[in-house]
Order: sequence, then C-alpha cells, then structure tokens
Amino acid sequence: MRRDFINFYQVARNNAGLTQEHASELLHISIRTLSDYENNKYKVPDEIVVAMTEKYNASWLPLMHLKNISPGVNLEELCLKELSGS
Repeated sequence: MRRDFINFYQVARNNAGLTQEHASELLHISIRTLSDYENNKYKVPDEIVVAMTEKYNASWLPLMHLKNISPGVNLEELCLKELSGS
C-alpha cells in the first residue's frame, strides 16, 4: 500500500521514542485505538490530542491537528484576530 502522507500523530510518538504499546498506556487507550488513529481510520478526539501533546512533548501537535480537521481555515489569520481582540 502506497502512503502519500505522513501521519503527524505517529511522527510525534516516534519523536518521543515511544512504542505504540507504551504510548497507549500513557494515553489510557488501547493499542488498537492508537493504531487506528495513526492509520487515519478514526478522527483523533481533541482530549487525546491534548494528552498526546503532553506525553509526547510535542507542542506543535495541536496546530497540525487543527490544520487537519479544519482544511481551508487560515490559522495564521485566525490567530492574529485572536491576538488583536477582533
């Protein structure tokens, strides 16, 4: 099977040096569930992304998650609006 993309949840876990088994224990989910997230079978819930961010020490992960679930949204513009109070 050809892969045209890199799953950033898996990249974050690998960068943290964690196996799926260890990561699933830290996240309180099954190995199968983590595998399904990493193979794009299911959308990763926001609360799991928060836990991944903390456990994987991946501060960039929430931004990538938002970009993935909100295609077409200009996140830079959205952030600037938030910072300016508009």
